[in-house]
Amino acid sequence: MEEIDTRKSHAFELFQQNKRFYFLVSDLINVIRNALINSCDGSFFVTSKRPTNPYNNCEFALHDLYNLYFHMRLKMCVTIPEFFHLWYLDKFNFNVYCIRRDRMLKRLCIETYVNNAMASDHMVVEDIFEMIAENKYTRKWLIHKDFPLKTLVEIMRPYLRVFYLVNYDILDHDEELMCRTTLELKLRQFYLYNPNFGRRSIETSHQFSPKNTASKWNYMCGSATPFLFGQSTSTVNNLENEEEKKEEKEQEQQEQQEQPNKEFISITHHFNTNAIPVYGIFNTL
Repeated sequence: MEEIDTRKSHAFELFQQNKRFYFLVSDLINVIRNALINSCDGSFFVTSKRPTNPYNNCEFALHDLYNLYFHMRLKMCVTIPEFFHLWYLDKFNFNVYCIRRDRMLKRLCIETYVNNAMASDHMVVEDIFEMIAENKYTRKWLIHKDFPLKTLVEIMRPYLRVFYLVNYDILDHDEELMCRTTLELKLRQFYLYNPNFGRRSIETSHQFSPKNTASKWNYMCGSATPFLFGQSTSTVNNLENEEEKKEEKEQEQQEQQEQPNKEFISITHHFNTNAIPVYGIFNTL
């Protein structure tokens, strides 16, 4: 473990049971955060517990919480995390906080769950496909059965977060309407940016010897053209106009590939994973 420089502002001294404990403030905030969303599963039902010192399992006293809050605010001059600031506004009353901030804790639970989601989590994968199927644009995607789930989860992670917020009764009416509209728009933009997402493509190259014939999977995760969220309507319209041109070009390529070829062919399989780069997507939601 990295030694803590107690002279730095990011170090915090906690005095309990006649002993001094030193923490990085970031570590201590994570301890508190994890306690407040202690029991959080895919149903996003949160059961909170009082945060404790991980070294002696003693609960943080009221003065400990106030000391930490003002250490961050006055000594570090940093932005206080929302969940901790709201607890401060509730005078660090645990019971009042858990009842009054229930929706906020669920949102925190969703963020943690989505950030840690793995491709091995079947519920996450099923929810991603459900989200894709519910959108009238992305449902047109033909995602290949061998498409790497790890890549799918990484790309769809920010969209999934908003999908959960909309579907688990966490937002008020206006917030839900805004999030639902935003999610539909972003998925639409994603589809227009790459209507072939998830398909397996085949690149052919002519060879003069069967010994040179090769076959391999190639996962293309890069994005050639940056596409920032929040683009103007004209940008989306331009993409729509280009959609017809893309379809015509794909049709021509397909016809060319279907023509008989007497030469030996080397085949390389590609999955189309070209996604819109995420630059703080939905951070304001």
